Amino acid sequence: MNSDQVTLVGQVFESYVSEYHKNDILLILKERDEDAHYPVVVNAMTLFETNMEIGEYFNMFPSEVLTIFDSALRRSALTILQSLSQPEAVSMKQNLHARISGLPVCPELVREHIPKTKDVGHFLSVTGTVIRTSLVKVLEFERDYMCNKCKHVFVI
Repeated sequence: MNSDQVTLVGQVFESYVSEYHKNDILLILKERDEDAHYPVVVNAMTLFETNMEIGEYFNMFPSEVLTIFDSALRRSALTILQSLSQPEAVSMKQNLHARISGLPVCPELVREHIPKTKDVGHFLSVTGTVIRTSLVKVLEFERDYMCNKCKHVFVI
């Protein structure tokens, strides 16, 4: 994404947050723990109705857009904090995260089956029922082996 697109996404999301999530931000600012991570659940349909370009950028560059959303949330929280008449009972939180819900039902964003490798790096909504069929097992993804002759340790 170029700098103009980043600026546009940030500004649109800031105005969206100040319009639709001001109360959520106020509740977060009133929390005592400054190091905790706080989610702001954003309805994708409402956001995309605000500006359709956001939806296109979100579909093309999901990881960059989510980072921009988090930065815009912090800026919105700072703006809301500065606008308060009695800022004694509130404090600025740095760990604000946008959580996207309610994605539109379209083939690019929704999967009814297990996602495939082509879906890596894309933002998807996966629906289904989780069923546990066996006991929980610890899966090893890495194991150390030692050569009997030279005692060299290598990882597989």
